Amino acid sequence: MPTPTQKRDAVEKLIDILFFRKRFEKVGRWIDRRIFKIDVYELQGDEIVPASSMRTRVNINDVASWQQVYISFGVPLIVITLTNGQTLEMTDKSEQLLHILQNARPEKELPWCAV
Repeated sequence: MPTPTQKRDAVEKLIDILFFRKRFEKVGRWIDRRIFKIDVYELQGDEIVPASSMRTRVNINDVASWQQVYISFGVPLIVITLTNGQTLEMTDKSEQLLHILQNARPEKELPWCAV
């Protein structure tokens, strides 16, 4: 049977692992944003420009509506409907896209929803 000291040591080790994991996740998010430019957006003139070249540029005047969608795993998603009927789904962990749309096209925002 474990002694109280052994139980406390096991709990302390578990806490150390959890805190290290949180720090590692923060570092991972920083690397994603700063080095790999994942979910980094900026407004250049009338265009929302993603730092990642794999994403499409969006002209702010072509936005018919946009909506925040929260998926159960905590990944924020912005759904943008363009005037030509095309729908874009863009992840937005850093909330840069959200701030751009709130400032540039607040009247086009639909109520957020959770999935």
